[in-house]
Amino acid sequence: MSDLVGWHFLRADLRLGYGDGREVKAGETLTVDAPLVLCERGLHASPRALDALRYAPGPIACRVRLSGEVLGPTDEHVDKACATERTVIAMVDATDVLREFVRDTLVVRQPHLVTLFERAGLQEHTRALRDLDMANASWGQIQQVCNAAWAAARSPARAAAAAGDAARD
Repeated sequence: MSDLVGWHFLRADLRLGYGDGREVKAGETLTVDAPLVLCERGLHASPRALDALRYAPGPIACRVRLSGEVLGPTDEHVDKACATERTVIAMVDATDVLREFVRDTLVVRQPHLVTLFERAGLQEHTRALRDLDMANASWGQIQQVCNAAWAAARSPARAAAAAGDAARD
């Protein structure tokens, strides 16, 4: 398969997770050995930033190129791919942009999500989501609100559970 340009998020310390610990730098290429297994082994990325946000361990947004051996996207995993090589084309701390995204897009512009949470019997949690101080929200809070939105897109039951988790934390 040919190169794939996509998105990947990193923790604020710019290090790979899952016990790897290597520091990621713009312009550098990281490599792993084959075999590749989506969700398990390989250097991952998503075609769209919104898809990558779903898996984000932190607020550092990276535009990346997957190369070498590339696996995906597939019918089962349309939102991600992995490869033996990943080069960071550019990176930026997207904390402020993500706070704005969560506050404005998910809570203000998507009131149906709040309605969905309320219909699921989570009135107290929806108040917490509405009142979340996005200017001071932690990465975990930001990610939980995003996960609640993804869950809402899939099913009301998942939305209820995700909203409850976000509000409790």
